[in-house]
Amino acid sequence: MTDSPAPQQTAPTTPDAPWPTREITDPSELRALAHPVRFALLDLLAAGPLTATQCGERLGQTPANCSYHLRQARALRARHPRRGRRGA
Repeated sequence: MTDSPAPQQTAPTTPDAPWPTREITDPSELRALAHPVRFALLDLLAAGPLTATQCGERLGQTPANCSYHLRQARALRARHPRRGRRGA
């Protein structure tokens, strides 16, 4: 038995994907993005900007809850800016 590390698996890149893609290697980032409300919010916002109240109406959540998760997603984005975008 060897103590060699397992090979790192990477997601296949899709150059024509309709959304930006990137590899996530930080476990805390993965946990943050995997929250069901946050994931649903990101899906909603892919179509365009919405307020926390509008998101809450569409998801059956309170505006306060949506606002909290939007702030958390923004904080995550500030720590891990997307590459190739202005201002990042």
